[in-house]
Amino acid sequence: MSRAYYAAFQKTYILLKDEYGLPFSEKCEVHQQVIDEISHFDDTVSKQLNALRGWRNQCDYSKSVKGLADMLTNALDQAQQIIDFVSSGMLISYFEK
Repeated sequence: MSRAYYAAFQKTYILLKDEYGLPFSEKCEVHQQVIDEISHFDDTVSKQLNALRGWRNQCDYSKSVKGLADMLTNALDQAQQIIDFVSSGMLISYFEK
């Protein structure tokens, strides 16, 4: 679960920071900052990234997780969708305005 989240998070974070020059904290709140920032461009992607973060936290810190197999399938699908979106170049149009 954590690998799905971190793959999507890192791809989004690096693109926003390195390609578009957005400043981010070097502390743990960077995760929420990235989710908040991507919401200005695509609310669906923001919600997907937020869901992945919640699932990752649940899996890392809960003693048991119900529906883990389905959650993992959804997480992998959503992580791929996020990676595809940020890799597609669609964010360029937001920064050219």
